Amino acid sequence: VPSDTSKLAVLVNPDRLRSSVKRLFRNRIDEVLSELFQNSQRSNSTAVDILTTDHTFIIQDNGHGLLNGIDGFHTLLKLAESNFDNETINDQDPMGLGIVSLLTHDQVKQVTFSSGNLELTIETDLWWNDLAYYSTWYERIVTLDEPVSGLRIAVTCSPELIKALNAA
Repeated sequence: VPSDTSKLAVLVNPDRLRSSVKRLFRNRIDEVLSELFQNSQRSNSTAVDILTTDHTFIIQDNGHGLLNGIDGFHTLLKLAESNFDNETINDQDPMGLGIVSLLTHDQVKQVTFSSGNLELTIETDLWWNDLAYYSTWYERIVTLDEPVSGLRIAVTCSPELIKALNAA
């Protein structure tokens, strides 16, 4: 038995977990929308707007947005982590995988998250396949001139995904 048994408390290979997480989702837009709507509800949103073009969609809610600045982006992107300012969260027990359904979708190329006065753009292929890109995500956060209320997610994707979104 190792002298420091506390190291046995969590037996997870983080690299393997990251490379395997895509298999949790099936590339379905209803799956993505369900996760995004749950996140909006958990952030006390009362309205969610969706705007589409041929290659993009923007989903914006009027909830509390990401909490605690850059830490909110860290929580958003961290697997199995959630941070909502909402009493019902204990009953819902979120898994912290909602955004992963969007980032793993094969037809999604780029995602920009905007909340408060901060914004982060993620190239999805690099996010999953380039450790240097993934591990330095925080270096790509920019400060906005005009703050965003709630959370705005702008997605660049295939026209087929836009058609599926409009049909849903």
